Amino acid sequence: MAPQRPGLQRWLPAILIGLPLLILLAGGWLAWQSTWRRAATELQHSADAAAELALRVLQGQQLMVERLNDLLRGLSDTEIRTREPALHASFAAMMASLPQVVTGYALDRDGVPLVSANILPVPRDMRFTDRDFFAALQAPDAPQTFVGQVYRGRVDGALFFVVAQRRHGTGNPAPADGFDGIASVSVDPKALSAGLARLLAAPEDVMAIMRADGNFLVRVPPLEEPAPPLGAASLLRTAMQDGAASGLSGGRSSVDGVWRLTAYRRLEGWPVYALAGRSRGAILLDWAGLMALQLAVGAPALLALFAFGRLAAERARREADARVALAAATVRQAAAGALRDSEARYRTLSEVAADVVWMRHADGAMPAPQPSWEAFTGQSPSQYRGFGWREAIHPEDREAATTGWEAATRTGKAYDAEIRLRHRDGGWRHCLTRAAPVPVGPPEPGAGSPADAASRDAPPAAIWVGAHIDVTPLREAETQQRFLMQEIDHRAKNALAVVQAVMRLTRAPSQPAFVAAVEGRVAALARAQTVLAEGRWAGAELRVLLDAELAAFRVAPSPSTGASPGISAEADGRPAVTLDGPAVSIRPVAAQPLSMAMHELATNAVKHGALATPGGRVSVDWQVDAVAGLLRLRWTEAGGPAVVAPQQRGFGSRVLDTTLRQQLGGEARMEWRPEGLVCSIELPLQRVIRHGPPPP
Repeated sequence: MAPQRPGLQRWLPAILIGLPLLILLAGGWLAWQSTWRRAATELQHSADAAAELALRVLQGQQLMVERLNDLLRGLSDTEIRTREPALHASFAAMMASLPQVVTGYALDRDGVPLVSANILPVPRDMRFTDRDFFAALQAPDAPQTFVGQVYRGRVDGALFFVVAQRRHGTGNPAPADGFDGIASVSVDPKALSAGLARLLAAPEDVMAIMRADGNFLVRVPPLEEPAPPLGAASLLRTAMQDGAASGLSGGRSSVDGVWRLTAYRRLEGWPVYALAGRSRGAILLDWAGLMALQLAVGAPALLALFAFGRLAAERARREADARVALAAATVRQAAAGALRDSEARYRTLSEVAADVVWMRHADGAMPAPQPSWEAFTGQSPSQYRGFGWREAIHPEDREAATTGWEAATRTGKAYDAEIRLRHRDGGWRHCLTRAAPVPVGPPEPGAGSPADAASRDAPPAAIWVGAHIDVTPLREAETQQRFLMQEIDHRAKNALAVVQAVMRLTRAPSQPAFVAAVEGRVAALARAQTVLAEGRWAGAELRVLLDAELAAFRVAPSPSTGASPGISAEADGRPAVTLDGPAVSIRPVAAQPLSMAMHELATNAVKHGALATPGGRVSVDWQVDAVAGLLRLRWTEAGGPAVVAPQQRGFGSRVLDTTLRQQLGGEARMEWRPEGLVCSIELPLQRVIRHGPPPP
């Protein structure tokens, strides 16, 4: 008669619960890791895009301050006050071209306003010596350009921060300390906040532009009062003051006290950072959504398995009291039935706990059936049974996977790895893998032989249960982020090269004319970059790009009348500029050259062509010629002064040749018809049109 085996009876409920519980715990841990990494990737992506947009805005404000300085060059404080009405009008006209700018000011060396863009005359009893920008620029080691903290205006009560420089080249006697007042522009944080809001990866995220000393400049959601700076003990503030280029940090916000994971990116050349944050609660909520489906099935199954185990053990004890010999056989049958039911529930849980759940013996052999393995890899039972499952692992990962498996089974510790598995569609998927041994009880007793006695003293047998989580989307997102960073770096270097060429090739009869010519061409670059940034550097719609470029001429003032001779609506309601063509998505590499080309054509039309007179009209139409593999774009002018072909090529013609032919492999043909210029542009589709996401 075989002896009783109370050990299996006692441990049977724990085994029945432990198997699915282990699967749920492993799946939950892997889901948490995946959720956290996805949040970090999305936040870094948002911070990078916000930094690019903020950099373009600050560069535009810096250029505007330099224009204010140029306008006041050679004028003494007395002359500025005498000519205040005319200078006020010029200030206001320049401010209109930048929607984020509230106003512009010029201050004397004592902090008293000389002239502004929105107040005439400026109050003489106000002083700005208490502002941080005044103290910073008055210091001997003053920076070239200073970004001030957020203040509330003394006149209108609105929030603003300034971008300021020292005045230079004034008509006053040269001061001993080199400080002769300040030229500045005031920026509306809420207007910039509206632009940043379009870059949020999730509605509950926050975004901010912050100085390296922890002072907020802009925040999404927007601030109603100047926000307190980050505390001195903040790890994020420490990283920014140390000049870190980018990174991740966690901590409580000084604005609302919420703990957030925050990604930060430094604006190149500025002591300013772009931030994107997500609360820990939002990250936990994303993870809870992944776990909800697992628990919906797992919890009832756990309770059912526990109840079944208790009933089985109780039944075994009652029968053992009645007949000892029969009790042993009954216990074995109950244990076998419990394991069969456990396997059935394990198969049910495997459909929701992870992408793949599998079982192997300690020697690595895989028994059959393995439903989720078969569904994911496409291997049939005859293919994966035994050791055939190894064929589903990428050849480059097999050796490491085998070595790790042997180490885990030798030590009895959990097996963790990341491998590539062949999917049923033929592709390779990145999977996080975790497996652990689950005891299944001592070996079956025999007839009482010495071998059987030895087997009763052997350690319990175990089967290994593992799970695969498909993390291919996360790896693809990381690859896309690396590509995005490379693309932004490439775009910035290209933009600097074009700006250098503009400065070198531009000719003008006077300094103001030179500044206006260079500024217009650099602004064209900035608008193209802004359109690309709003599209997260994945490309731009051709119509949106043309609208952004041609709309700039609506605010170009006439030198003689101050009117707007550029794009306007005629008396009969017809627009002076019309756009006609199908929806076309442009690659990032083509957006900047096309923007420059349109700027040169529009500038020529305002100076010499159809847009120089009120009745002039310009039409821009385009079509996609799939047979010839070309994007055909046509610029047509009419209603302007009689056109005469130029005797020599100017800078605009060289820009068209450089941007369209050399950069994009296209061609531009100019027809100087008496009724107006016609420019026909042909560009190869494979260089210009974006048919899908950019390659990694």
